Amino acid sequence: IHLSKALGEPYNFSPATPIDNTLLPVLKVYPNPVGEQLHFQAPKTHQLAGKHYAILGVDGRTATVGVFSNEQNSLSVATLKPGIYFLRIVEDPSMPKISFIKQ
Repeated sequence: IHLSKALGEPYNFSPATPIDNTLLPVLKVYPNPVGEQLHFQAPKTHQLAGKHYAILGVDGRTATVGVFSNEQNSLSVATLKPGIYFLRIVEDPSMPKISFIKQ
């Protein structure tokens, strides 16, 4: 909610402009739930090669980190314990965290 106040006037409430989530770049991950290899596909507008990634647990702790290579289209998650995780691209704040389930 957006608040505005003119001098001596009561507050007027007006709805804020919603964010259009369809414009956010999305990293697709599969399969979900995953066993040992998490495959991904990035939008053509976002090159991942050389970018750092972090896999976070639901508690916010870092489970693993790494750097995407040129031809990479999957990550090994074999050493992760079963649970819910988030994949975050460190250098690309416009890319939302992607959740996945490790079996």
